[in-house]
Amino acid sequence: MSSPQICVQELSKTFHVPVRSEGLVASLKSLGRRQYQDVEAVRGISFDIQAGEVVGFLGPHGAGNTTTVMMLSGLLLPSQGDAAVL
Repeated sequence: MSSPQICVQELSKTFHVPVRSEGLVASLKSLGRRQYQDVEAVRGISFDIQAGEVVGFLGPHGAGNTTTVMMLSGLLLPSQGDAAVL
């Protein structure tokens, strides 16, 4: 059997995003000193796809589908893990 064409091992992506405060006064205060939180978009996925396989990538909205495809295409760098395509 040949080696996998797509090999993903423990792939993760975390975004560092600012916390949005409600209200005008809180928004103005946050301009000077922002607070941030980490948001996990993809958490530790692993899979292999062999040559000639036809697969579907399904999941609910907000599950990290687009983020994973963007990491596989090279548009985003993963926070952790390895992804090899061809």
